[in-house]
Amino acid sequence: MDLDIAEAVNIIKQQGGKYLVTYEDGRVTGLEKVRPNQHLLSLEDFIELAKAAGSFDRNNNSLT
Repeated sequence: MDLDIAEAVNIIKQQGGKYLVTYEDGRVTGLEKVRPNQHLLSLEDFIELAKAAGSFDRNNNSLT
């Protein structure tokens, strides 16, 4: 996929919903509609979730 940002925005406006957009070198290289059963987190948010669940070793900064 290789779209400019205006093309990607038009697709999103037409179809609606939430999208995961991959953007590289001024071009949209990926556009994926997020499914209702799909959850996206930043790496920082994922680590916080893992800590809250007790699945993160704070001493080694790694998942257990």
